[in-house]
Amino acid sequence: MSLKKGTSFVSLSPSRKREPRTLDSRFRGNDRKSRSIRTRLLLGYAAALLISMLLISTFLYLQVRRDLVRTMKSFLHTEFSATLDLIQNEAQDTSSMSNFLSRQTLLGKGPYRLNYALFDENGHVIARTEGFSEDLESLRVLERAGEGESYERSVAGGGGKFHLITQSFRNRADMLYFLQFGLDEGGMAGTLVSLAGAVLIAIPVILVLAVTGGFYLTQHLLSPIGKLSQSAREITITNLDKELPLTGSGDELDELAKTFNDVFRRLRESYQRIIRFTADASHELRLPITAVKGQAEVVLSRERSLEEYRKVLGDIIEEFNRLSRMINQLLSLSRADSGEAPLELEQVDLDQLLWKLVDFYQPLADEKEIHLAYQKSAPVLVSADRLRLQELFSNLLENAVKYTHNRGSVAISVKNEEAGVKVSVKDTGIGIPKSEQKKIFERFYRVDKSRSREQGGAGLGLSIAETIARAHRGSISVESEPGKGSTFTVILPNLS
Repeated sequence: MSLKKGTSFVSLSPSRKREPRTLDSRFRGNDRKSRSIRTRLLLGYAAALLISMLLISTFLYLQVRRDLVRTMKSFLHTEFSATLDLIQNEAQDTSSMSNFLSRQTLLGKGPYRLNYALFDENGHVIARTEGFSEDLESLRVLERAGEGESYERSVAGGGGKFHLITQSFRNRADMLYFLQFGLDEGGMAGTLVSLAGAVLIAIPVILVLAVTGGFYLTQHLLSPIGKLSQSAREITITNLDKELPLTGSGDELDELAKTFNDVFRRLRESYQRIIRFTADASHELRLPITAVKGQAEVVLSRERSLEEYRKVLGDIIEEFNRLSRMINQLLSLSRADSGEAPLELEQVDLDQLLWKLVDFYQPLADEKEIHLAYQKSAPVLVSADRLRLQELFSNLLENAVKYTHNRGSVAISVKNEEAGVKVSVKDTGIGIPKSEQKKIFERFYRVDKSRSREQGGAGLGLSIAETIARAHRGSISVESEPGKGSTFTVILPNLS
């Protein structure tokens, strides 16, 4: 019994599980097709073409109908004028006029069927075409208008509008009569029906041919997009150096591929910077931790004196201070990169800010007998974040004093130029090789790595300075020569 249950369960279970997946995947496939650019282009193209053809066909139909009506009225006028001239000159009595009208009109010419009615001076019908409903309203108008006048009007009829022309005249016997001709639009109905039929046949044929051509055209034009999409899917974090192929046509798809290649290039550079930054940060953070751990292990290896303990604890505190400063610098760069540290702009007197920094670093300069000079200037106002600006110039001054030899000099100058406020920090330090000058603003980069560590540097000061300068819509640059010193120049926008 249990075997039968198990067999039944095994045979039913796969079908129950496969069916929803099959239907779901089918629906998803149809949904993707309905949302594809090719399908939407074809549908939009077909709809626009159908609407255009309907509008053109309607316009053509109305134009042809108007021309046919104009031709019909012209025919009516011509026949009426010719008949009226002849009947005035040849017919003398009522009987002869009736016979003449029957012979002259022939009751039909081409697609048109002329109808006539002849009235005496009292408005009584003398003769008319069989089935023609004469228009007495025209007679009443002519009676008021006077002898020899004509009157035209159109009235609704069974096959459309009925166009009438009526005029009074006198025959050779000087008797007053009224002649009325009528022509309905039924004569042009066949032409219009044929035209409508041709249009109704042509529209589907043209639509099918156009959509078929549009399908192959979109397939040809959009196939590069599929190739771009496939190539983009093949690009992963391990092969960011791969680029999308260019067709060389110079069209929008090539521009799109170039744009994506630029994006991938920036992503690759950002990723590489993140990798380098992570590796450098790990290395820099590991050094003080390793140093602290080593000192602690050494001091605990045997009994020490109180002075030895104090010295080790002092060294540990110094390492922790360096570690804390590095962490704060990393946090500052991280906030700047993420935009979480907006500038608190205010009017800053740059001359006053630099004087305070010079006073602050004067003791450090005095220890190395460095001449720290500041060229006075008139008050220069800039729109800036005071604390961030102070951090920028503090990093430059600290580096200048650190890397300047004993009895050297550091000079700070401020100039208000057309390009902006120019602040220069010039030292007579070790200098920077030309090959290294483009790299010094990279994070954790140091020209003299061993010396930087001895002086507590982590290679983040210049990177922070550049970030702050750019945040203020300014710039920072360096000119240097090994053994002769360096000049860092910061340009900030003028206060508008």
